[in-house]
Amino acid sequence: FVVIVDGAVADTKEQIITAEQQKLLQVLLRECSIKSAVAMAVEITGAKKKLLYQAALDMQKVEEEPT
Repeated sequence: FVVIVDGAVADTKEQIITAEQQKLLQVLLRECSIKSAVAMAVEITGAKKKLLYQAALDMQKVEEEPT
């Protein structure tokens, strides 16, 4: 008796934020903490919190890099 289980296929559409979501997050991050900015962006856009939080962290990392 053999059971073969295949993992779920990752939905790449759900893992990418739109340009509009990114712009909103950038504006909110200028005025608020990450936590507040992400919470507001989630409420406004309906996107997943984890996705927007990771995007916010990535944006901050890019801003902190020396040029």
